[in-house]
Amino acid sequence: YEEIPRHDLYALLNSSASPQSLLPQTTKRPIPQTTNLPIDPITILIGPEGDFSIDEVRMAIDNGYIPVTLGSSRLRTETAALFAVMMAHLTKRI
Repeated sequence: YEEIPRHDLYALLNSSASPQSLLPQTTKRPIPQTTNLPIDPITILIGPEGDFSIDEVRMAIDNGYIPVTLGSSRLRTETAALFAVMMAHLTKRI
């Protein structure tokens, strides 16, 4: 959806920016802060084959998720999940 800006996942994971600062002002729920963990946990929602609906995307954003992209290639669900995990691994996030 062109009206919803997305961040490149790899660049976001390499960034020192606070994830909270990337959320729109309308977000209802802040990103929970974790303590006593060596890394911050990451949750990635992988869309179904036909993609999330615009309402599902807005609901995710309202609940603290940051819209990201894995690049310009269209990936199968299984491949997208592995690709996202590998990006997190390469950036030393997991």
